[in-house]
Amino acid sequence: MEARSLREYVREAALVGARRDCRSVHAYRDLQVVVDARGGAAEASAGSTRVHCELRSELAAPATTRPREGSLRIRASYASCCVSREEQESTLERLLQTSLLRSRALDAEALCVAAGRAAWRIEADVCVLSCDGNERDVANVALLAALMTLHLPEDHGAASVRLHHVPIAVTHAIVDRQVALVDPVQVEEEASTSLVTVLVESSGNVCGFVMLGRRAHPSMLERCALVAQARAEEVTMQLRETVRRWEDDRQKARVVRHTWDGDDGDEQGRVVMQTARRKHKNATSDAQTVQVET
Repeated sequence: MEARSLREYVREAALVGARRDCRSVHAYRDLQVVVDARGGAAEASAGSTRVHCELRSELAAPATTRPREGSLRIRASYASCCVSREEQESTLERLLQTSLLRSRALDAEALCVAAGRAAWRIEADVCVLSCDGNERDVANVALLAALMTLHLPEDHGAASVRLHHVPIAVTHAIVDRQVALVDPVQVEEEASTSLVTVLVESSGNVCGFVMLGRRAHPSMLERCALVAQARAEEVTMQLRETVRRWEDDRQKARVVRHTWDGDDGDEQGRVVMQTARRKHKNATSDAQTVQVET
């Protein structure tokens, strides 16, 4: 089926509430979030759309206009297998910056170590690994998961990134200004007259709209906002549960490391270390015996 015919088919189906993947107009694809064991990096996916985010942090002099604040810089890119343009990358960057910076979700002052002298500068590399539509929402989740698990060196006065709220992006494809398809796939985006991304705080308040294409009618924006508020609550819960499990695994790994190190006040640790040393000594002795016999 030619691309134009496919878009027309998708448009006509949307007007009667049907979609190619059998979802309803308000249904989402299954969202998956995986956090790197070290924290500060995460991958999110919905259907065939997959986005990876990795954070880097360094101490630097703060901006002279904001001497008591750290900073977050976001760079977006598309993998070679994706059909991308510079316009798409800049659009994605603007959306992510709007969700975290303009909505003042990030506590920039908490990143300051010494006013006017040193503050944390965080750089976020967001890469769309594969794309079948709505990389905006998926990238938003990947970035949030990475930030929520980023731990900064405590000896510099900051342990973790603080967020005033968790801004969730929920995107709709508006078809003929009549139907809003939530979490659109690529062909639905191409068949739409506009894309509307609603930014919702964890409290349920709408903190912004980002629109591409024709301007949507106010009544349509209200409908999108209602759907987005319900969706944002679900995504926020999933994110927090993902971070909680990551924290639990991190604590367990720390306990295992502590036990293995065998602190002086930890009898179990000493037993473990003594047993390990004895086994190592025996193994070394056996190896030396074999060598002599040879």
